[in-house]
Amino acid sequence: MKRLSFIPVLALLMLMAGPASAAEIVHSPILAASAGRTLQISAVLNGAPSGTRIRLFYRIKGKEQFQSTEMLGALSQFDGEIPGEQVQMPGLEYYLEAQQTGVPGPVASFPVLNARLNPAFVIVRKDNLGPEMQILSPMEGDTVDSDTPVITVAFNDEESGIDLASVEVRVDGALVKDKARIQVFETLMSYVPAAALPSGEHEVQVTAKDKAGNPGSLSWAFSVKTPFEGHAKKKKRMHWDGAFSYETQYGAVIQQPTDPHAPLPYRPYGLNRGRVELNGRGVDNTLKLKVNKSDEERSDQQPTDRYLALWQNRQGLIALGDYSPKFSELSLYNPLFLRGVTLDLRSGQLDSGHSRFMAVWGQTQRPVNGGQTGFSGVPGTGAFGQYLYGARWELGGEHVLLGFNTVTVNDDPFGLDPTTMGAMVPKYTWLITSDARINLTPIYLSLSGEGGLDYYWNGPTALGVNLGLATRAGADWNILPWGTRLTVDYKDLGGNFGFLDGVSSGIASVVPGGYTSMANPGLIPDYRGYESSFSQSILGGQASVSFDMNKWRDNLQEIPGRSTVETDYMSGFINLAFGTLPYLSAGMTRNHQVNDADGNTLPALDAVSQTLNLSLGYTKPLNVNTSLSGNIAYVSISYADQAVRRSSQDLTNVQYVASAFLVHDASSFSLSGAMGNLDQPSFGAASSFGGITAAAKTGNNNTVSLRWSEQWKPRVFDSFLNYDLALSHLESPGLDTVPSFASDSNRSTYSAGANYTVRENHRFGVSLAYAMVATEKALGTVKTSDSLAQLMAGASYHFRF
Repeated sequence: MKRLSFIPVLALLMLMAGPASAAEIVHSPILAASAGRTLQISAVLNGAPSGTRIRLFYRIKGKEQFQSTEMLGALSQFDGEIPGEQVQMPGLEYYLEAQQTGVPGPVASFPVLNARLNPAFVIVRKDNLGPEMQILSPMEGDTVDSDTPVITVAFNDEESGIDLASVEVRVDGALVKDKARIQVFETLMSYVPAAALPSGEHEVQVTAKDKAGNPGSLSWAFSVKTPFEGHAKKKKRMHWDGAFSYETQYGAVIQQPTDPHAPLPYRPYGLNRGRVELNGRGVDNTLKLKVNKSDEERSDQQPTDRYLALWQNRQGLIALGDYSPKFSELSLYNPLFLRGVTLDLRSGQLDSGHSRFMAVWGQTQRPVNGGQTGFSGVPGTGAFGQYLYGARWELGGEHVLLGFNTVTVNDDPFGLDPTTMGAMVPKYTWLITSDARINLTPIYLSLSGEGGLDYYWNGPTALGVNLGLATRAGADWNILPWGTRLTVDYKDLGGNFGFLDGVSSGIASVVPGGYTSMANPGLIPDYRGYESSFSQSILGGQASVSFDMNKWRDNLQEIPGRSTVETDYMSGFINLAFGTLPYLSAGMTRNHQVNDADGNTLPALDAVSQTLNLSLGYTKPLNVNTSLSGNIAYVSISYADQAVRRSSQDLTNVQYVASAFLVHDASSFSLSGAMGNLDQPSFGAASSFGGITAAAKTGNNNTVSLRWSEQWKPRVFDSFLNYDLALSHLESPGLDTVPSFASDSNRSTYSAGANYTVRENHRFGVSLAYAMVATEKALGTVKTSDSLAQLMAGASYHFRF
């Protein structure tokens, strides 16, 4: 699919939406990913007014709590990412929700039916490729005039990253035991011999493993010759590489849809996007410059372009632009967008004795005046400019680490036109925390903890002030020789000072109470509980089992009129993958939520949801260039309202999914299909809260997707031909007062293109695609149909050096 980089796959998937009368998220789900690698998520939002945002929720399979982050972009496209530390075996779950200011609950979600109960599942596979290594100095065959030369090697491992502790250096076959003389970083290592090397040829071997345990090594030879023995070759100081690319697209509507609001496959005005990357690697320094620029950038939305300039060496780094550092979980952690300045100064190696100071300042949100016209033509929602500054100092070594953090996040009301603010109120957060970690290496045990307090202002008066307390403690017992791992993580985010919080002031609806941080978008407020997990692998990782047990509660301030909800979660999974045999994955999760029913105004809650997953797959290498794989899966989701006075219908949702992939060289064929049904039994007024009756409802959805891609690759000129077909049918049961909804969509896309390769790293490309969509929708007894067709043309240029 790399040949199709100038035809956004996501834009093609917009065709599946067809004319819509309500908000709809169009997203191509991620099926598989490599462990430890950051996952990019993209989506398109149709039929929603400007100002509607998409939030991404994700968790490791078997965990209870979803973390969340806001996706960047506008109605044309939203982009977000799931951090690599969350992309772990036995898998990943995620879902999307579109949220509109002032509208309670999500206005759209993906998956469409019960997104939180039925999240998209990503199969996470172990990284099997070792790190790439490149000689920086001295080069192969060089003759140097120093008997203590600086030996430097660059690392690259995009899948899981380098395990810094695994790096070893051998000189003339002897292992270097003086670790203090080996400086190791994420992108390079350097070593200066303690004793002079004798004149003559010397052989160096550098070995390293990535975080998935895959080894890599590099061996080469150079010669030492002092100035008195003759002239030496000049050493190379910096090695440069980079890339430049530009692409342009244009879409012409051949058949105009009847519905003027129907989403088009491509925007008629087209798209232009450029990318520049420059990397310099030397003995002591690494320089990076990255620019991603497109005409998608708009002043009435959050930024889509990205810029970064970075200078890094053994003493630390300086970053300008879009760079997001992490301090700790309760302070600055995983901000989706941060454009500013980052300073990271280090003394010593991070995996041994060191001290470290980090400082950051930047913008986390662009100011947007309310009422500006967005992409859909509907006035947009205003947003304050938001700025963050913080600092971290840490001291530690191989066994102990201690850190102190302070972070401030402020809304800036002066960046907006006062007439567009309306009822918007700026928010301010200041927090200070301290974290510690103890590594008991001989017994493979790591202990961690953190505590802190924050000042949060979110109200029109001085009574909108809240002081919150938070603590967390964790243990990770990872017995590598046995393949055994046990983790426990406890968090309490509900502590506060009662005389200052909004509860005692009678404005509980304004102030949340407890610990609130705008510096960690994934931190769940009003939470007290633990998550625990156990996993065991045998037979070299070919078989594994895992269990999770979590328990937490909210409403820690015991706000009158609001029920306190306690949640119990359990899960278990089995994974089998024996060499060339089919792989099997099976698991079940159970989530039980119950409230205190202590006279609060909300109805009593006592509900159980269960999910059963079964997956069977097989991959067969037919020859060196060809492989065949297939996968079948069964997913069953059930929800039962066990309250004496029920407030919702029970639910049973079953999904069957099958897919097949054939890959030959650069050509591929894939076919996938899914069908499912949803049942909700009826219940009478006598057993329901408020005397509401519910009639039995059923629904089903079926999808078929076929993709064929053929590529021809002569020496200088290569071309491709692709065909995409997607058929979908969705039936959604309505409520008693809302009619049911049904939708059929038929999408076909033909695309062809060619690339002319000037050199191995120098290429021009052109493409042509024709898309057709036919849709039919029924809302109750009212049926509508529509169709559209569009011709897309594109050109691209790629250069790498």
